[in-house]
Amino acid sequence: MSSIFDIFKRKNEETPPAAPDSNSDSMKDTIRGELEMDFQPANLKKRITTGENASLGWLLGVTFDVKKEEILNMFFVSNIENMSGKLLANPDEIWDFDLASTIVSRHGGNFEAKPDEQVELIITCRKNSVIIVHLRESGGLIAPASRRKSSVYICATVCIPPDSYKKQNIAVGQYERLQGRMLSVTFACDSATASQRVAEFRYMRDEAFEKIAQNRINTLTNEQRFMLNNIYENAGLNFYFAQKALDEKRFTDAIFFFTLVYDDLQERWLKNSITDEERDLFFNACYFLGFCYSELGMYEKALYFLEIVCYINNVGYKIEYINCLVNKKDFRAYSTVTRELDRISKIRRSEWTQDMDIYLQFLRRRQAYCYIDMNRLDEAEKIFREMLDEEGNHDFAINELAYIQRKRKAAQ
Repeated sequence: MSSIFDIFKRKNEETPPAAPDSNSDSMKDTIRGELEMDFQPANLKKRITTGENASLGWLLGVTFDVKKEEILNMFFVSNIENMSGKLLANPDEIWDFDLASTIVSRHGGNFEAKPDEQVELIITCRKNSVIIVHLRESGGLIAPASRRKSSVYICATVCIPPDSYKKQNIAVGQYERLQGRMLSVTFACDSATASQRVAEFRYMRDEAFEKIAQNRINTLTNEQRFMLNNIYENAGLNFYFAQKALDEKRFTDAIFFFTLVYDDLQERWLKNSITDEERDLFFNACYFLGFCYSELGMYEKALYFLEIVCYINNVGYKIEYINCLVNKKDFRAYSTVTRELDRISKIRRSEWTQDMDIYLQFLRRRQAYCYIDMNRLDEAEKIFREMLDEEGNHDFAINELAYIQRKRKAAQ
């Protein structure tokens, strides 16, 4: 059975879009911002006007239940490039610190976004713990004046690294269990006219759903098409937010949303109600979960998801799975690489695709790495010397051969 998105996508391909208007990009920013606001839990939703503040105390309280009594001082990094800023030592001043003022300026009843502004707040708490807050503009609707906007959306990412003293309670080699906590929150800075803008957005959203229900796809506006592309069903919506977090290298946030996609589609799979498109989405979610966990060094969790997709005929899935095995120094890495090399050698060259050449070179490099991990340096050296005559591998091979020489000297 087709989903709403399937119907919308098919009709969207059949019908050429109308010419974009001059406010198209700013409207898309507003749609994104409002969607993020709509789908946040109620306690994380916040809108302020030019006469109000979004305090650091509010953010720390709603994200990780931090109390003012726990705070010792804060370093406000106003210039990330050279790490210059200001140290605040008064807990009351820190707690009441206005987050919005770091990203926007107030001009009467309007907000003006500071160009390319990003800010870090490094907060020291009792028990030697640290909290890091990263602030950046997340889009907005531009009013007819410079960078003044009737609504500005600010993304605040709160990160609490793991306490170093807890490391002594974890077995050597299992430090991936020592994980921090992270959460991103979007809040809105609204001008005096923003309430009307928000009302217009919600009217547009409701009207779009009504058009879909009445099969009037051709009457959707560009903005409504953009919006529906981002909110089709729960899995698609969560996948959108996961991809957005992944693009910004917020791996913990991405894992949260990809896991929602995985859980939702796994339930549909078990009920035998999953579509082909949803099955592809499920496999992609597994791949990205494995990728994110690998980036965080949590290889056991990464392998759980990558083993779901490693036997699918997809070179990207196989590469990530083998990378994870090799980086973890898993005993299965060598046999997996050797088995794949043997499989490829039996495929006729006439049947090869371009990605097969890329995959073969990847496997040769990974086989050499396995030899190094197994201290079979002569066999690794032989592969790298073969690569010296290959244009794409020459520089790489020189570096690896130098590494082997250093390793031999260190063993003497």
